[in-house]
Amino acid sequence: LAAIWDVPNNDSQGDHDRIQSAVDRAFEHERSDGMFGLWSGADPADQWLSAYAMDFLTEAQAQGYRLSDIGYRNGLKGLELIVGGYSQDDAETLNARAYALYVLAKAKAANLSDLRYFNDTYLDRLPTPIAKAQIGAALAMAGDMERAGKAFAKSRTDAIRAAGGYWDYDADWYGSGLRDRAARTALEVEAKMPSSELAGLLERLSAEQASRN
Repeated sequence: LAAIWDVPNNDSQGDHDRIQSAVDRAFEHERSDGMFGLWSGADPADQWLSAYAMDFLTEAQAQGYRLSDIGYRNGLKGLELIVGGYSQDDAETLNARAYALYVLAKAKAANLSDLRYFNDTYLDRLPTPIAKAQIGAALAMAGDMERAGKAFAKSRTDAIRAAGGYWDYDADWYGSGLRDRAARTALEVEAKMPSSELAGLLERLSAEQASRN
């Protein structure tokens, strides 16, 4: 997501218009409950997709793009519904809840007690390194650097164990170890974690990228 903001200067108006169009289209997929559907707002709610859409919209708002205030507030309520879904703790739901908490923290709408509870209860059960990094970033943005550091450490440990291959999730994830390493590096930069750890992450990321055709 962060890459789309670093647009070339030679077509800034065209890039701005394309991103604004994407923002407007995203709201067309929003349901009345604040969740997002895959093809339209009439589709069933997709929790992870809802967090992804709100991540994009939160970044767009920070960059000054035009958003529907009502639609955005409704989307935050949808994220709160995801976070409050304690009756489900399967892998897919936990990933979505971690992502939703991260986006709420980015939007300065996260409850610190909710973040700490989720971290303390579910961190070891989160099925992906990127989900652990999202919780780490959320905690850092909320001011709990001690828990954030531990969450990022677990994320790095898990990623090292599975380095070099595609993740075998019990869900339909569109990603790879390389994608997750890049995402985790961006999250650690955003969280302002120690530079010594980031140097190692960047070295491994560069090596893995160079090994791909």
